[in-house]
Amino acid sequence: MSRGAAGRIKGGDRLPWVASAGTQGNFAPLATLKWQVHVYGSPNTELVEFCAERALQFKSFPWQAACDEAGIMQNALYLVRPDGYVALADPDASTQRLAEYFVTRDIRAIHG
Repeated sequence: MSRGAAGRIKGGDRLPWVASAGTQGNFAPLATLKWQVHVYGSPNTELVEFCAERALQFKSFPWQAACDEAGIMQNALYLVRPDGYVALADPDASTQRLAEYFVTRDIRAIHG
């Protein structure tokens, strides 16, 4: 079910926790128990629009040294399952790979 690698994070790994100043860190959005895309750094516009069009939860976190320490790659795409595990890690933040992930697995987590 899991695929790809970006930084030291591979599909199938538990998403590592990263603290963010003034927030509960990158685990706070996981409380929704929905599929979501995380980017640590600067997301590309195509990815943001792709997620919005499909009502796929998207969260961008500022890049910081703690991200690198956790093994996260700057500007990569991490598709996170509702259980907090990484389903897809893509260093290029490709919307094509993200769409293919859902289609090839017949997952109806996104609409569009």
